[in-house]
Amino acid sequence: MTLRRSAALASLAAHRCHDAIEQAAVDATVALLHGAGDPFARANLPGHITASAIVLDESAEHVLVVWHDGLQRWLQPGGHCEPGDGAPLDTARRETAEETGVHLAPERDAGRLVHVDVHDIPARGPEPQHRHHDLRFAFTASYEAAVPLGPGARSGWLRADALPNLGIDDSLRRAVACAVRVAMAAAGQHGASAPR
Repeated sequence: MTLRRSAALASLAAHRCHDAIEQAAVDATVALLHGAGDPFARANLPGHITASAIVLDESAEHVLVVWHDGLQRWLQPGGHCEPGDGAPLDTARRETAEETGVHLAPERDAGRLVHVDVHDIPARGPEPQHRHHDLRFAFTASYEAAVPLGPGARSGWLRADALPNLGIDDSLRRAVACAVRVAMAAAGQHGASAPR
């Protein structure tokens, strides 16, 4: 078993699901990781592992988002695992730097699996419809590390409580709510509310 596969399985084993939808996603992802082939390879069909980052600022009031041209919507930074990546956590860090310019330092931003989602990706060009088994890791970055989202921007900070107004899908809203709960718990603010 590869180190990457072992790291993904360890993250999933330590993760606590928030609802039955997420439990089904975890079960499907564990089955994929125990299956044949390379579950991280983009060519692995009908689905493969991806990794993304739910990046909050220190106040846990803002989340970093990027515009996805193919899907025509705002998403969290993330994407496909590359051969040079170590664990999926490393993929989330690399994708964040590539897509937003925000570098998540390992010693400051440990990253913790906070949400798992399996979703369909529509066919594009020669690539058929397939599924992404997305491992979503929470990070904290300085608000100064990125700019607030403005007209024409491709990435930036957005208030977490404004996500519903942008048509952000339920899955991402749940992931952000999970990341906010983790951040508040780490800060000792157990009673704080998270965006829904």
